[in-house]
Amino acid sequence: AETGKPGYSGRKRGDIQFRRMTVQHAGSGLWIHGQLASGNGEHLADLDDALDTVVRTVERLAVDKDDVAVFADGEYNDVPSRHAARSRGLCLTSRVTRPELLRNPEVLDRLRQAIWYEVSDSRSGPRRTAADLGIMRIAAGKRTKTPAGDKYESIDVRVVASRFARPND
Repeated sequence: AETGKPGYSGRKRGDIQFRRMTVQHAGSGLWIHGQLASGNGEHLADLDDALDTVVRTVERLAVDKDDVAVFADGEYNDVPSRHAARSRGLCLTSRVTRPELLRNPEVLDRLRQAIWYEVSDSRSGPRRTAADLGIMRIAAGKRTKTPAGDKYESIDVRVVASRFARPND
């Protein structure tokens, strides 16, 4: 009961949930951060804690932040998360979870004009191709506010698209 509570009413339909935030150093496999929060946790506060651990680790090891990449789940592909990483001098990479981008004329035009390259087979799923769509400006949602209640500035991000054939194609 102390580590879980009903989550959002979407996919899990309010089932008891907890958020697990872990950070692993890719080279050594060492876990450098872990925390548990009840329900869906606090999205930005949980990320802030994890990013602070990354910064402390990088500073302790005297590693240049330009040599660090933070890879996160698509949940963190929002403007507040990107601002949190950039404010610490970190590069954040994540999946895009914005299907509305596929209705954006600029995105569609870039997808049509893109040069697609075959991605090395990871043997974890279907073969993919990828294309660099370049830098695109992403705006925060109308109701998304900073902790101080201000509107987030739009942010420029590099977008790389991947695609794979449907099973019957």
